[in-house]
Amino acid sequence: MYFSYLVMQLYTTLTMKDNISINPWELLSGMPAGVLVMDRHFHAEYINPVISRYFTLYDLNTLLEQCRRGEAVPLYYAEQPDKMIRFSDLSIVKAFNSGFKTKSELLLFYFDEKKYFIDMVTNPIIDEYGKVTASVTIINNHTDRFNKNILLRQSVADAEYKSQIKDKYLANISHEIRTPMTSILGYISLMQQTELTDEQYLYSNAVKSAGTNMLNIINDLLDVSKIEQGRLQLNIKKFAVRDLCNSVLIMMRQLIEEKDIHLDFKIDEAIPEYLEGDPVRITQIIVNLLSNAIKFTEEGSVSLALTLIDTSDNDHHLIQIAVKDTGIGIEPEKINVIFDRFTQATEDISRTYGGAGLGLSIVKNIVDLANGQIVVKSTPGVGSEFQVTMMFKEVEMEELHQKKSKVKLMSSLKVNILVAEDNPLNQKLVKTILDRLGVNTTIAGDGQKAYDILSEGHKFDLILMDIQMPKMDGYTVTEKIRKELNLQVPIVAMTAHALEGEKDRCLKSGMSGFLAKPFKYEELVETINIFCSPAMSPNN
Repeated sequence: MYFSYLVMQLYTTLTMKDNISINPWELLSGMPAGVLVMDRHFHAEYINPVISRYFTLYDLNTLLEQCRRGEAVPLYYAEQPDKMIRFSDLSIVKAFNSGFKTKSELLLFYFDEKKYFIDMVTNPIIDEYGKVTASVTIINNHTDRFNKNILLRQSVADAEYKSQIKDKYLANISHEIRTPMTSILGYISLMQQTELTDEQYLYSNAVKSAGTNMLNIINDLLDVSKIEQGRLQLNIKKFAVRDLCNSVLIMMRQLIEEKDIHLDFKIDEAIPEYLEGDPVRITQIIVNLLSNAIKFTEEGSVSLALTLIDTSDNDHHLIQIAVKDTGIGIEPEKINVIFDRFTQATEDISRTYGGAGLGLSIVKNIVDLANGQIVVKSTPGVGSEFQVTMMFKEVEMEELHQKKSKVKLMSSLKVNILVAEDNPLNQKLVKTILDRLGVNTTIAGDGQKAYDILSEGHKFDLILMDIQMPKMDGYTVTEKIRKELNLQVPIVAMTAHALEGEKDRCLKSGMSGFLAKPFKYEELVETINIFCSPAMSPNN
């Protein structure tokens, strides 16, 4: 605005140049923007050096004359680069016609096989009779800014594309990992329903606990955005702290036996038997710290100790979880670095001991989320001690150990279920569970087979639908069942996909419910009870 005003003042001065000793044209020549002065016949009287880099005054007037005759200008709209602007739409013409200052849209022109993006602001010069006698046009070059915007938009588009690729990859890898976990945890649950010795039950419980915790860790690692954005959450539950520690020690037994070291465990007698916290995250902390301690210790011992530090009131207790080893130790300047993601104390650590450098970063995130504190004490060649301090609430034993009635089907009617599942182990697992429940089960090994069975007229009370199957995926099958076969039988997604939004996508595709793999026995029974009650059955 001020720049245009200044040029206008200079132009006015030019018409009175007999009163000054300095040529104002020299002042215009130093302007950073292009300056074009035209008379009322659209004839260029002056161009400053910025414009003369591209056109001589003669060439410009020749071009303007051609534009007036052909009503077309070799300028294009930046947002519509294939649309040439009309001469009458130029700001210089509009300013003459209206008598008001006029600004153009962002325009594009080509010169020397290069693109230039400009805009034009035209101020009309009006005489004492109110007539437009000339105009001063300021031409601003926005090429650098526009190119940066193009690069920015391209970067955003690339980022969105990469995000889509990442989500697709995570969905696939989630399915591949969670599918075998479904079989592992499912068969453990079935085994625990058989006659087992106390030792067998103890070991099966340890496997089940390890599998459950592995699954929860996988969930966090797969959801990269959750880790990157710090969106980990605590799931507060009641748990038996000594049982949790014993399960972890059983998990660590094999690692200890592979080395000539001792694993010691001590828990303060003053620590209550039952606490409230996130048992999965607590297990994750202890497992990561113990695994590191064992990995970096070749001789001597590793110890786990839980100590009651303080009791703020009758219910809340400050407890320290300490893992100590006689391993290689950490250099003082590396202690702060070891909590960074994908970082280890030295470059040869990964080659010598393995690992991705994620464990301690996850531990730190969990401790921070719980408003706790982690302290490291280490001496190179002597060993390290990691101390985690967190607050826990004490709970009564009867609150934790409530008797549960045996889960059974509510319906006294014979239930018919179609299972669309391509994995042979999971087929057998689901069929075994359903057979024990007295359910008539039909297995379809892929989406197309499921569709064919239904199109033949077979009736079912419920369909358990895997999402990722060969020939036809679960979404496609569901849409065809709803639209082509016009069937309203309940369809429950039985999916190993663990990404956010997967449940909503299943429901929007026409499914009735969602059962995440690996599912628990009780969850499957509850699903059948919900969708196969007499009131819900589409066959009644």
